[in-house]
Amino acid sequence: AELRTEARLCIAGPTIGWLAEAMAECRALSRVPSPPGPCITGLGSTETIVDPAPIRARMQGWPGGSLHQVAGGRHELLMESPGLRGPFIDRIAGLFDAQPV
Repeated sequence: AELRTEARLCIAGPTIGWLAEAMAECRALSRVPSPPGPCITGLGSTETIVDPAPIRARMQGWPGGSLHQVAGGRHELLMESPGLRGPFIDRIAGLFDAQPV
């Protein structure tokens, strides 16, 4: 319903070329270790666009990494309602605030 009233929010699906490049990049990245350093990843509990299992596996082995799971969240956590995205944004801001200038 929202996209019918706000068509400017609608995005198109990926092209086959974009998808092929994304899959190749993900495959290459899966073969290298996560870099040391802080990282926050958000994952919605109702994610249907990507497979959450590789995300969870990557974050389990990330030195300094943190997985923030959002109950009821979907693929684009930063586009969710303020109640869902707020705590995630607060964690992101906290990560930036904790870094030396």
